[in-house]
Amino acid sequence: MGRKKTHEEFIRDFYEKNIHAKNIEILSKYKKSNIKIKCRCRVDGYEWEVKPNDLLKGYGCPKCSGLIKLTHEEFVNKMKQVNFNIEVLGEYINS
Repeated sequence: MGRKKTHEEFIRDFYEKNIHAKNIEILSKYKKSNIKIKCRCRVDGYEWEVKPNDLLKGYGCPKCSGLIKLTHEEFVNKMKQVNFNIEVLGEYINS
């Protein structure tokens, strides 16, 4: 059985292995690879809990990736970030 990884070692591995690391803030202390930790997206402020192993596999913010449904207002704001000249004419319902 291997030695338990420290929080600092996890953070180092996270920044080395996850291409989304610069957009994710780790909010809680790493304990074990299968005990969820709290994270916050630096892009949209969404907070979620995830297994550290999933972060080391490259998982990013579930909201930015489209796994969490956006509200109409969130969709309009995202469109403004993509292209300020696009006007949303209808009600956003789903992707």
